[in-house]
Amino acid sequence: MGNSTSLRGRLLRFQIPAIALVLLLSGALLLHLVESQTWREFDRTLLVDAEDLASRFVVEEGELILEDQELELPLPQHYALRDHQGEVVFQAGGLPQDQERSPLRTIRLSFSPRVDLSDEEEALGMEPRFGTAMELQVGDDPSQQQAFLGTLWWSLFACGLGMLLVVAVVTWIGVRMGLHPLARFQQRIQRLDADQLQWEPSRQPLPSELVAIDQELSSLVARLQQAIARERRFIDAAAHELRTPLSELRTVSEVSLQLPHNPEAKKSLEQCREVGLEMEEMVELLLQLSRAPQELSSGQEDMLLQTALLEQIGAKEQDILDKALAVEVKFSPGCPWQIPSTAAHLVARNLIENAIAYTPQGGNLCLTWAQDQAGDSLSIRNGPVSLQESDLAQLVEPFWRGDSARGDRKHHGLGLTLVDTVAKACRLEMDFHIEDEHLVVALRTVI
Repeated sequence: MGNSTSLRGRLLRFQIPAIALVLLLSGALLLHLVESQTWREFDRTLLVDAEDLASRFVVEEGELILEDQELELPLPQHYALRDHQGEVVFQAGGLPQDQERSPLRTIRLSFSPRVDLSDEEEALGMEPRFGTAMELQVGDDPSQQQAFLGTLWWSLFACGLGMLLVVAVVTWIGVRMGLHPLARFQQRIQRLDADQLQWEPSRQPLPSELVAIDQELSSLVARLQQAIARERRFIDAAAHELRTPLSELRTVSEVSLQLPHNPEAKKSLEQCREVGLEMEEMVELLLQLSRAPQELSSGQEDMLLQTALLEQIGAKEQDILDKALAVEVKFSPGCPWQIPSTAAHLVARNLIENAIAYTPQGGNLCLTWAQDQAGDSLSIRNGPVSLQESDLAQLVEPFWRGDSARGDRKHHGLGLTLVDTVAKACRLEMDFHIEDEHLVVALRTVI
């Protein structure tokens, strides 16, 4: 499977480039409009200067002159007047022939100079005449406009970059706030538990995108509740149905053992009695496993788990002496775990029985309660054991037993399964690890 990305990352991945593209296009369009308008106004000014200058060229007595020159009227700084053959007639400033390399921006105007009439022609009322067409080229230095456009470009770039950063931050905050309902929805899902399966309604209005998912999850949880309830009813019914024949089998076996039988028959009856007792114990464990969550939800007095563990150590004193186990208890003061009394007894009995049963002759057993930065923890360490790291994930599987315990008919592989079920119902989590050939069962509060 490929690397997954968050919904927030996907939204930002598309939104920020889209916003950057819009800002880039908007800035480019604005710069283009301002640049076009600037050069349009510049060329219009040149054209007005050219038309004004062209109107002052007249032909008097066959000679082209510039009217009102003696009045020192303003003239363009750079201009050139060429006749129809391209020869320069009037020129001011510097207008090089190679316009591509010229720093000036120029405009060309074609016109025909006015011919002044003589006194006789005016007396005769003749119409004004115009001379041969000529071309007037007027130019000016555009450096100021270029500097303005350059400043405008950098200003737009800086503003666009600043706007992009501001929009990115605002978008990130907006997306984060917009995904808060999704985070709350995730927390509601995390509160689901197999032993306390209940879909709590949202305390705040849901976005329309999550309404359909909420409804489907509510329907799914309802179906799961029905399935789990049906499974528990089946286990209860099967256990109750098995109790009667098993009790009858044990009773018949015990009565038959009181009668005279040959050794082979007596041995068979004893085996039948042992099998019946084993089956009764297994049925009782299955009932406890099925009823644990419901029994814990009913009103009960709480007790310290520490107290229940110490009581079990005392109750198993003879088994500890028989196996010559070294027992050590390290409980720091103020052990605060109080859970329903039924749960405390179930957890303590099965943890201690499991530790004693799977610790070899002359082994050791250590109970530790500690408080650290990670929180409160209770650990039971027993060994040496022959378990491997690969076996740890199966310790809470029903009916799983290590190879060394498979020949022992006294153990059914349900003890740690029951402890795990009860611990979850009490908001505790259990994990295992191997430490110096010892199995460590650790209980911690769920944060």
